[in-house]
Amino acid sequence: MRKIILLFVVLFSVGSFAQNSKLKGYNSVCKNPIYLKALGGTFEVGVNIGSVIKLPFILDTGASECVIPAYVAMTLYKNGLITKADFLDDKIYSLADGSEVRCRRIVIRKLVIGKYLLKNVEFAVSPNADAPLLLGQNALKKLGNVSINYSNNTICVN
Repeated sequence: MRKIILLFVVLFSVGSFAQNSKLKGYNSVCKNPIYLKALGGTFEVGVNIGSVIKLPFILDTGASECVIPAYVAMTLYKNGLITKADFLDDKIYSLADGSEVRCRRIVIRKLVIGKYLLKNVEFAVSPNADAPLLLGQNALKKLGNVSINYSNNTICVN
């Protein structure tokens, strides 16, 4: 009888630990994590554009679209990574401070983030030369179901 009770307690404890571990993120295994670099209060992620240029983007889950400054778009154009066919209609964006700005838009045909290939990602081209490079929701959606682990600075694609 003691062995049955002990077995029940052990099984219940293991099941309870596994359940709590999933909630805390201990039990989740991420096979191909995307590594983030903590930078002040933000995270930076390396993005390879067209398998030619690797640039540090700020992960911005509050940005609906990815953003690059105009000089980066011109560099991509001069190096043949985007063509005239990749320019889209302008769009008006609402910024965090409530102001609005009209931006040119482009589509970048091939991005690599970690081990993941993203195709046809739209970018707003900021007229502000000091604008940061932002990796927004539209790129994250192309990855599918993602989770951010703030304990080890990674994005896990589930």
